[in-house]
Amino acid sequence: MSGENEIVLVNDLDEVIGYEQKMKVHKNGLLHRAFSVLIFNLKNEMLLQKRNRSKYHSGSLWTNACCGHPKQEQVLKEAAEKRLFEEMGLNCKLNEIFNFRYYHNFSNGLTENEIDHVFIGYSDCNPSLNPIEAEDYKWISLDEVEKDISQSPEEYTYWFKIILQKYLDQNNKKEEFRIFSTILKIKTQKEFELIDITREVASFLESHRVNNGVINIFSKHTTLAIKINEFEPLLIKDFTEFADILANYKEDYLHDHIELRPECPKDEPKNARGHIICLFSESSQAIPIVNGFLQLGKYQSVFVIETSGPRERDIILQVIGNT
Repeated sequence: MSGENEIVLVNDLDEVIGYEQKMKVHKNGLLHRAFSVLIFNLKNEMLLQKRNRSKYHSGSLWTNACCGHPKQEQVLKEAAEKRLFEEMGLNCKLNEIFNFRYYHNFSNGLTENEIDHVFIGYSDCNPSLNPIEAEDYKWISLDEVEKDISQSPEEYTYWFKIILQKYLDQNNKKEEFRIFSTILKIKTQKEFELIDITREVASFLESHRVNNGVINIFSKHTTLAIKINEFEPLLIKDFTEFADILANYKEDYLHDHIELRPECPKDEPKNARGHIICLFSESSQAIPIVNGFLQLGKYQSVFVIETSGPRERDIILQVIGNT
């Protein structure tokens, strides 16, 4: 029966072979699964924590933002995000960037024998430390931490020095500039409606693993706008009412007199109102990508504004950046 302090034992292929108490694992040097988290801010500074002096090993040493062990049946990414919040009070979406195996005997008789999965995330928030886990924190540039480790290697954890070097080696490789495009097809249901497409945009970005760049969302239609704003139900009602003020249904718009436009097909919809609303909106939006994440604010969502539905619509998603 699995206990709260049991961690995942693995074989050389990182396949689960059992579970065991954490301290027993470290006393006997059993191979197990672990994770480490790197956090950067917009200045490209790395967040470090100073481990609590009472930790079972490596107390009072500087290390990456947090680390830990997934429990039985726990998804690695979710375990890492949960641990980051527990140790540092940060809510961040994380992506795995590499994994490695290391073995190290500590002076207190404990041994680390891990396959360590390294995750990366972004935050401009300062952490709120759990004092049981960490004594201090600092934001530091990569150049500064490299220099400090070379001068005072004993002040940093064994695994962090490996992680940092692997991260630097990975990012010093020639970055490849890539362009990815797709057509997001949606079917609107009403003449006027707002549809949140944030999840679809983020999913497209994640599928191509672009680290830094920009994503453009473009509407191919003159009566379908793209906006970034808060997608809150009451605010959506306010948007709808404002659209009625901007261009109401009762106006006799010249564009809707099909008989005055001999080049138009007879089934051309009367949608001057939709064109006018879109004239005061945008047909595209561009969002920066930093460390693999859309740089949307806490309350920002990407949504389309349908003004002449219901119709099938095509939205171009194009991401440009380094992989």
